[in-house]
Amino acid sequence: MNTKTARTFPTDHIDTRADGAVLYQMAPCASTQMMGYIIRTKGGRLFLIDGGTKKETDAFLTLARRAVGCPDGEKLHIDGWFLTHPHDDHIDVLIDTVSNRLNTVEIEHLWYNFPSTAYQEKYENHFSYTCRDFDAIRGIIEPFATVVHPGDVFDYDDVRFEILTEPDETITVNTGNNSSVCIRVTIEGQTILFLGDMGVEQGQAFLAKYGEENVKADFVEMAHHGQNGVDYPVYAAIRPKACLWCAPDWLWTNNAGGGYGTGPWKTLHVRCFMDDLGVKHHFVEKDGIWEIPLPYHFD
Repeated sequence: MNTKTARTFPTDHIDTRADGAVLYQMAPCASTQMMGYIIRTKGGRLFLIDGGTKKETDAFLTLARRAVGCPDGEKLHIDGWFLTHPHDDHIDVLIDTVSNRLNTVEIEHLWYNFPSTAYQEKYENHFSYTCRDFDAIRGIIEPFATVVHPGDVFDYDDVRFEILTEPDETITVNTGNNSSVCIRVTIEGQTILFLGDMGVEQGQAFLAKYGEENVKADFVEMAHHGQNGVDYPVYAAIRPKACLWCAPDWLWTNNAGGGYGTGPWKTLHVRCFMDDLGVKHHFVEKDGIWEIPLPYHFD
């Protein structure tokens, strides 16, 4: 078996096989978009990023358990869990886990930085319920939760996590997405840039702060599921070799029910961006759960 070859498997048949350091990209358990990543280090540590909706909780935690070889009867130890921003398709697995499953899961660290609930209620009231749901578990997570800021660095064995962005409450449009915590992961000599759901405005500020020379990465998680996120200049500066797409089939094909290209989403435009940049490797969640051994052997 070539452990450096990426492969997919369905959410109802979780079958991890790769040795060493691995990145897993979760796939949805329903038709909705979601985002969830699992990193297993060479030393066997387990780190999670977001997770998805409550419909993904069982599959996501099963994938995490299988990734580190934790038997079903034992408590799963999670070394660290990062949250990018307070939307339900990103954080409801965490909320469900700490509300109902701490008898089977142990979280050593939870890292996040969310905008205030009042800010969300003012500018994005239709999504503020997720902030209120998170507020309800603050007492539970207090012993292991830390609010992160740009410049924070977390080193564990062969992996480094760097926090690059935080919420900016002077932005008053697309506020939940534009509050994304961007995380740069360096593992096995390769870099992965998780943009969360970063929008155009936060993307412009991100690029202005760091400059083109400081944002390059081997992998990039495509902002806001690959549509209506950051604009072309950000991706051009990142110059990725591979794209991680949290996009179900309908979003990947911009299909609103009438076939390819009939929807209002911008995925096809962003796919053209990446073609223009010469990206050859695309990992799309429509295909199932992706298992990507690291370091990944690019062609």
